[in-house]
Order: sequence, then C-alpha cells, then structure tokens
Amino acid sequence: MDQTTAQEILNVLTKSSPLTIAEISQHLNRTKADIRYHVSRFVKSGQIKPVPPSAPGTPAKAGRPAQAFTVSDQLYPDNMKELMQTWFLLSGLTPETLQTAAQFMAGNFSATDRSHPSLFQTMKQRINELNQRHYNAHWEIKPSGPVIYFHNCPYKSLVSQNPQLCQFDQYLLSALTGATVQTAYTIAVNNKNRCMFPLKNIRVN
Repeated sequence: MDQTTAQEILNVLTKSSPLTIAEISQHLNRTKADIRYHVSRFVKSGQIKPVPPSAPGTPAKAGRPAQAFTVSDQLYPDNMKELMQTWFLLSGLTPETLQTAAQFMAGNFSATDRSHPSLFQTMKQRINELNQRHYNAHWEIKPSGPVIYFHNCPYKSLVSQNPQLCQFDQYLLSALTGATVQTAYTIAVNNKNRCMFPLKNIRVN
C-alpha cells in the first residue's frame, strides 16, 4: 500500500469524517479510483468503517446516497477506558457532577451565531459541533417538537459500566440548546441503534 496516500486518507478522515470517496478525492487531489482502492483495503483491515448513507455528514442528493466512511475505534488504541473508570470510581458520577461537567464542555462550543437566530440555524450549528465530537448526530422536527438523534456514542467503551453517562449527554444538550431535554432511549441502556432526545421549551437567542 502506498504509505503516503494511505496515511493521508487516515489523516483526513480523522479530522473531517465522515466523508465519501469523492470528498476524500477532493481533499487529497487524488483520483477516486486510487482513493477507493485504499479505502477498500482499510475497511477489510478494520481501520476504516462505512457510515450509513442517512447519517449526518453526507450531503442529501437525489438518487442513491453516496457511501461515507470514518475511522474505526481500533485505529488509535489507548488506555483511556481504565483511566476514566478509575476516575469515575474516585469522583462518583452523581447528577450534580455530570451536570457540571456538561456545562463545562458546553462552554467549549462556539457561541450561538446571533446574526442567524432562527431555530434551524441554531440547531445546524450545534449539530455540526456535536459531529466534530463524533456523535454522528442529526435533528428532526416532530409534531411534539424538535428531536435530536445520536447515531454514535463517543463513550461506548465506558457507558456499558457507567450508564449514567447517557444523562451527561442529556445535560449537554440542555446546556447547548437552552431546552428541557428528555431521554427517550439510548444505544447503551435500551440496546437501540441510536439515542433519541426530545426537546421541550426550546428557546433561541
């Protein structure tokens, strides 16, 4: 495998995934055939995984959606799980601790763009930033109000032993949107393929 092209593909997916073959080709100025060859090999080795066509990050187009890809968890192994589990045991995952942590993390997000104060612009901004943090999120308008979906749990290596982390996501969404956020179901607790968070009383700055 051409190490230069291969590493460039991993680098761009680490920073900007999910991306389609065409998007990777544009990023790297390489042919789609070249990119497709390397991506196919990475998928077989487990370093890259396909993302469902309906997941966020892939532009909506007429006809069959293009397949997008992202890096897999095994690409950069670490010992973060043991470290965090130890920290959880020492500090405790109380609702107060989780809410404080969520508010702190929300402070790392960009301020709401006040030049576009509509619900759609606000939600678009928040979803984009959540996806930069690997939530693979999208939102929809239901008759009962807005709903946010997470198609990936960034804490999946920890949440099976610490289901309280699902409450952290609820607090985070509340801090980001100013809404009352409910948890309908989650990947970890309810064994679903996504998490669902209905929003109530959302306010737009």
